[in-house]
This record gives sequence, structure tokens and C-alpha cells, in this order.
Amino acid sequence: MQDYLHRKDKNLVSESIAHEHDSDMSERRQMTGYKQHPNDSKLSELFNIHNSFDNISVGADKKGTMTIAVSSEKELGAPTLGSDRKLLKGSRRRKLYEHFGELYTNSASPSNSAFAYKARRVLSENRLMSEFKRAADTHLDRKQREMAPFLTLDEDRKELQKLRGRQSNDSETKAETGMLEHSVLRKTELENRFLRKLRIARRRAVPKPENEQNRSFLEKLSDMLDDGTEDNSEENTKE
Repeated sequence: MQDYLHRKDKNLVSESIAHEHDSDMSERRQMTGYKQHPNDSKLSELFNIHNSFDNISVGADKKGTMTIAVSSEKELGAPTLGSDRKLLKGSRRRKLYEHFGELYTNSASPSNSAFAYKARRVLSENRLMSEFKRAADTHLDRKQREMAPFLTLDEDRKELQKLRGRQSNDSETKAETGMLEHSVLRKTELENRFLRKLRIARRRAVPKPENEQNRSFLEKLSDMLDDGTEDNSEENTKE
């Protein structure tokens, strides 16, 4: 049976209540678990989800570039927690990945560190999540990814499919399957919840167009139709 099923689960899906905090861009609230690089555009936390152990913080700069930071408060059964796990420090961060975004850990202990994913451009919440997962799967170990449980969801789904494929009736396999089914269900719920909050956060973070050139086609078409209606009504009145 897999090690992660033997131990007491301590991640965000283990507690009946995972606390949330939502912020507005105007609050300029500092992101939890991430002290950004002095040269970066200032980030404001939009929301975080946390429990007694781990924290997922989502923020954005004025241009709408999103950052997801994952950190720990403490380890299960451990009296203290190394500082690298509690806080990602931008002044000594290490870039592990660069594609549609950038993945960072602390340089001193990258395999035992808080981490952050920064999108290089405005992405949809689904694309942001898929690129975040791709970066984490490639560069972070399972223990780190469990700090944000949805990062191990795809892996658990594949393992569950293998267990179901065995078609075994022995008690150990049935117990393992049941535990993993529960874990997948809870992680799926957290992922959906996170995506819903991320969608709302992106709408608040993306700056509104400031000039005509940046306006969408639908906005321009709507204005053209309004103008046409007003002109026709004036002509009809004159007649």
C-alpha cells in the first residue's frame, strides 16, 4: 500500500474546514508565504486557502499577472518547521521552470521549500492550473506537491484506475481502493473550489481597457449599434 495512504493525511483536504480569506486589489495585502523580489511589480493577495499545516496564496500585480504561492505552517508531529518551507524569499529564489510561466523555490533547499508559480501573461484559470500542474509535476517531489493537494490529483486518479483494474477481492486492495477513492473525491472538491475562486480573482485582477485600441470587438460592436439606434430615432422624430 502506498506510503501516503499509511500516514495520517495532513493536507488541505484532511480538515473539515479549510479557512479562506478574500481580498480586494485596493487592500494591497501582502501574499502569504511569499516575500517577493524587490525588483518585481508589487503583488497584492486576492485570496488564500489554508489550514493548520499548509497555505495556498493567490495574488496579482497591477497588470493582472497572477502568482500562486504554496507554503507550510508546520509539519505533522514536528515541533518546528524549516524556514525554507514556511516562506519563499524572492531575493534568494531559484527558477526551476520557464514556459508559459515561471516556477520558483528557495535556492538553498529546493526539494524542501515553499514554491510559487508566476504566469508570464494573462491566462484563463483552467490554462493557469494546467501549466502550474505541468511545472510542479516536472520539478517538485510528491511531498512538496501535497502542500497543494490538487497538484497530486492526476497521479492519484491514475493509481486508482490501476487498483480498480486488478479486480481483486482481497481486503487490503479493497481498503486501499476505498481510501484512495475518498482522497480523490476530496482533492477534486478542493480543485473545483480553487478554480471557482481563481476565476473570480482573475476578473478582479485583470485591468480594464484604458483606450479604444484595447477594447474588445464586442464592446466596439455594441457601441456601433447604440450609435445607429440613436441616429435612427433622431431621423424618425424629425419626420
